Amino acid sequence: MSRGINQIDVWQACDTLLLAGARPTIERVRQTIGRGSPNTVSPYLDSWFKQLGTRIQDPNAFTANSARSATPDPVTQAAQLLWEAAVEQSRVDFDQRLQDGLATAESSVAAERLRAELAQAEATEAIRQNAELLLELRAFDTVVEQCRLLQAAADAKLESAGREIQDLRERLDAAVSELAAGRESARQEIDLAQARSIAAERRAALDMDSERTARAKADRRAEALEKKIAALQEDLLTERTASIEQSAKAQTELQQLQQLREAAQHQVSAQADLNRQLTELSAALVAAQLQAHAARAQSDMAERLMLSKKTLRPSSKERSLAKSRA
Repeated sequence: MSRGINQIDVWQACDTLLLAGARPTIERVRQTIGRGSPNTVSPYLDSWFKQLGTRIQDPNAFTANSARSATPDPVTQAAQLLWEAAVEQSRVDFDQRLQDGLATAESSVAAERLRAELAQAEATEAIRQNAELLLELRAFDTVVEQCRLLQAAADAKLESAGREIQDLRERLDAAVSELAAGRESARQEIDLAQARSIAAERRAALDMDSERTARAKADRRAEALEKKIAALQEDLLTERTASIEQSAKAQTELQQLQQLREAAQHQVSAQADLNRQLTELSAALVAAQLQAHAARAQSDMAERLMLSKKTLRPSSKERSLAKSRA
């Protein structure tokens, strides 16, 4: 069974390696001693490195180890020379590492200073941007408030426009109803005039047949027919005048409706139904005008009928001759 190692074993192995010009490591120490685990060697090796600076300043510290190892004086002197050379090399290495460390530290400090300056610049820029954002936010809040006020005003105008459109719609409905009533009345009057014209034509035909059969009765019937035709002409003239007035009134109402439509279109573009209604009113007006023209044509026909009756009516000489013959 192999025995364990202690601090003296590890330190003596480290001294031997150092005197041989080799850097003491865990594996080298284990190889020098011939036993020991890395976990056991590691703390002793760390303590050897910690005490190395003090032992370098005290040469007797290595003398004790040399005495314990029973090393001859020539070997001790050689080891002392090697040790001094190693110490000098260690100082040189230490100075070089110190200079390298200082240079690295200075570079690190300069880099840290540069990073600090960059961070300070970034912080300043962030503060400036934050201030600008605050100003923009305040301006945006002002714009939002103005937009809210404009929206409220627009809502009020829209509500007013809605009320005006409702009023226009009611007026339009009333005008449409009135125009429909006028159109129905005009149609009835035109139908009545047509019926009267037809009746007059029939009466005129009957009168003409009676005149052919009895010239004596023709004069009286002709005079009666003339009176009836005159009365009918007056009625037709009156009806035509009324129809013309109604047509003019409808035209005026149509113009007013068109003006209302234009006003409604300026308020709300969605009033497309108003155009359709106005188109229907225009068609109704055209129909009424056509009916008025028809009534006027019938009146002209009655006038031509009256003229034809006058043409067929015998002169006073022919009437005297007929009476003398009778």
